Amino acid sequence: MTMQTIYPGLTYADAPAAIAWLERAFGCVPEQVYPGDPGKIAHAQLRVGRELVLLGSAGPSLMGPRSSPAMLGGHGTISLYLHVTDIESAFARAQAAGSKIVRPLAGTDYDDSLIFTAEDSEGYAWAFGTYAASPDTDLSPCLRFADAPRAIGWLKETFGFEEKMLVPDGSGGVAHCELAFGTGLIMCGSHRDDDQHCDSPVRAGGTAGTTYLYTADPDTLFARASDVAADIARPIQDMEYGSREFSIRDLEGNVFSFGTYRP
Repeated sequence: MTMQTIYPGLTYADAPAAIAWLERAFGCVPEQVYPGDPGKIAHAQLRVGRELVLLGSAGPSLMGPRSSPAMLGGHGTISLYLHVTDIESAFARAQAAGSKIVRPLAGTDYDDSLIFTAEDSEGYAWAFGTYAASPDTDLSPCLRFADAPRAIGWLKETFGFEEKMLVPDGSGGVAHCELAFGTGLIMCGSHRDDDQHCDSPVRAGGTAGTTYLYTADPDTLFARASDVAADIARPIQDMEYGSREFSIRDLEGNVFSFGTYRP
């Protein structure tokens, strides 16, 4: 078991159906499911491998409207990379469940790892690969930016993300970047059309997915965000479930929440 610090948050129009589909197709195991309005999920935690994915129903929220890629015309604003050791079994399971395979199982051009990408029931792209970005985590949310160098610099300066890897794309953008926060990693890069079909909210016209980050000191991070006039989606506050947290939108509209709650 890891001490996870970065948790992808996914939103679905039909969250109960999505939970059942993710369990069948990707082997996700529901650990906590809190119903909301009839037919809705207020909050769910699904374990995939060693890690947790957070999930809920689409609709209004304190951070603005929440959508899925299917609700945004196929535009996702977050995708996921999951490190697996038995990739053939993962690929066979996804195929057997009828997943849309957008990148067949194959080798990569940067090392000897294998990877495939499949869409879930509402269009989020899940990439499964044997490449291990970190010994401490198997799951990384993936983001794309219109101006990746500027967005990456802002995340580093404002919240102290540590740059572990940055691969330029040869045209002023970023082909691939890995940013560490605690034991977790975020993968990001410049917008491009590929199997991840991931875009920034300003390009997609909405937000499909968020990122929650555990921190023991949210007040310091909130002060840093305030100092740079970040777009505060939810001011720092004590939550009824015991966490102290806040949410911001980055330079291109991605929502990041920081708090002391550790799922």
